[in-house]
Amino acid sequence: MNLSDILTPSRIEVQQVCASKNDVLDTLLAILEKNGDIANVDDVRKVIWERENLMSTGIGHGIALPHGKSNAVQRVSASAITLAKPVDYESLDGKPVLLAIMLIGRENEVSTHLKLLSKLSRILISDSFRFEALKATTSDDLYRLFVHEEQP
Repeated sequence: MNLSDILTPSRIEVQQVCASKNDVLDTLLAILEKNGDIANVDDVRKVIWERENLMSTGIGHGIALPHGKSNAVQRVSASAITLAKPVDYESLDGKPVLLAIMLIGRENEVSTHLKLLSKLSRILISDSFRFEALKATTSDDLYRLFVHEEQP
């Protein structure tokens, strides 16, 4: 499964205004809910916050990668936002977040979830990807970047 199969332009929003980590997570959840990916948003929110409470998913370099597993999603789903202004996310490197990608898998699809997290991590480690992602002015622009990064 490719990221571009689940992280479609309708699941990407650019230059969002969020005041807090909570706003970032709620925005990502709202995108999934709007796309019909979540049967029960409160269940998914609970899973995401349980994971956040273990350790911040602010992985550094201005990126947050909130994730979790819940049967309240129809299938593995993802959403992404870029932020108009940096948001304090309690990141591991102490720096604010400008790009956030949420990945939610079903509880019985651990292997798929881990493979997608691995793909995301590989893509997000690239300085050039992060630079281009933050320059994206439309959802389609950011989507095309993910498609390009997944090319062999």
